[in-house]
Amino acid sequence: MPEYSDNLPLYYQVVMDLLNKIKGGELPTNAMLTPEEELAREYGVSRNTIRHAIGLLVKDGYLMRIPGKGTFVLNPSEGLIRDQWAISSIEDMLQDTKQTKVTFEPMMILDKPPNSILQDLQLQKWNKVCLFQGIKYRKRQPVSFLQVYLPYEIGVQVDQEVRGQKTVWLYMEESLGINITQVDQYMTIGLWSAEDAHRLECQPSDPKVMIKRIFFHGNQPVELSLNHYHHQRFSFFYRVFRKNI
Repeated sequence: MPEYSDNLPLYYQVVMDLLNKIKGGELPTNAMLTPEEELAREYGVSRNTIRHAIGLLVKDGYLMRIPGKGTFVLNPSEGLIRDQWAISSIEDMLQDTKQTKVTFEPMMILDKPPNSILQDLQLQKWNKVCLFQGIKYRKRQPVSFLQVYLPYEIGVQVDQEVRGQKTVWLYMEESLGINITQVDQYMTIGLWSAEDAHRLECQPSDPKVMIKRIFFHGNQPVELSLNHYHHQRFSFFYRVFRKNI
């Protein structure tokens, strides 16, 4: 490890050295970081120290952990991969959807859906609902945990087709002839639950942004989606103009 002041904590010395290598090009964009155990031996520190240092660089947007694959260097000029919104129409939203990929888990059939889901989809208490859950990716980086609720009659048609290929909305538009004419969107702030926090390597105490969208075909809701974002992986852009100028 390069020589730093003895007053600096070991984890900070590791952070500074890795940061210098990233900015200096020794660790180029998309390079996979050496495993934690090897880095601990290389720097002569504990694995916990390495994990803490890497965690700080992940939070600052220089590194990205991909579960099951490793830790990778992000482009310093781009910073952390985020879902960035500058959407003014359904066409913009659909185009944005085409740039994302979702890895869905097996479909779940909810015989007794929560009342809030039934209300958003304008269904009765005896209606079944299909639930798709998965991780949404942008530029091959995970950005959100996605939950999609569909009326049973629609959901059973997309189960096998949508996973690993396209978003549910895109499949409905292209294959089922269900054209989206209106989208109602809501944004709320909360905390990750212990059940879901692991999906994006978050802590239950971490803030999250949740975007709820209700998709309509005519006057009928046909899809409810809940996008759960770590607060560092979401940004919102909105531009307004004054009329008659």
